[in-house]
Amino acid sequence: MLGSRMGTTAYTEAYASVRNEVQTRRRERKYKRSIQLVSDPERAAKRKMRKHERGKESTRAKHSAFREMRRGEVLEGYMYYKIVFIVKYWTK
Repeated sequence: MLGSRMGTTAYTEAYASVRNEVQTRRRERKYKRSIQLVSDPERAAKRKMRKHERGKESTRAKHSAFREMRRGEVLEGYMYYKIVFIVKYWTK
């Protein structure tokens, strides 16, 4: 829709510049995280533990959703699991 309004070349140039900015920011954040491993290992370890816990929580939620689905308790199944996970994750 935007491409048709502003022209293909202008849209492509704008999209490419935005995409480059995003990639640059991501690279900077990744670099800061790698530096953090050396400069502040305790904080990096806490971050890694939180990440690991989130993964465990999502696995538990997924397994419980499938367990309920097998028992016939939840009709929505996997989509229900995704919605529950998103709500739990973003309401913390």
